[in-house]
Amino acid sequence: MLNSRALAGFFMAGGDVDERRKTMSVNPFIAVREGLGANVGDLARATGVSRMTILQVEQGLIKRPGTYSRALQSSGLIDNANDIMKRYTAWLAELQRESLQVLKARR
Repeated sequence: MLNSRALAGFFMAGGDVDERRKTMSVNPFIAVREGLGANVGDLARATGVSRMTILQVEQGLIKRPGTYSRALQSSGLIDNANDIMKRYTAWLAELQRESLQVLKARR
């Protein structure tokens, strides 16, 4: 079964999911969820954010997930929405760089 961290790499860059998982850093939103021992449905119910939004954030498909980060903060699940947004932006940039390298290597 693929986790959403591997899923993002798989769909964006293709190739062996296990290899992509080794090189990718961890999406900070996934780290929060896994640290809580929660699944996507648990967080959706607790924060009022849709499952689809959470899945898209975890896959790196939403560039600025402000609603989700603020919902986590207002629920008391994280201390600082701005901090997780900064870490997410860095993670997303790394994911994009890695995906671009994979595409260029195919030429």
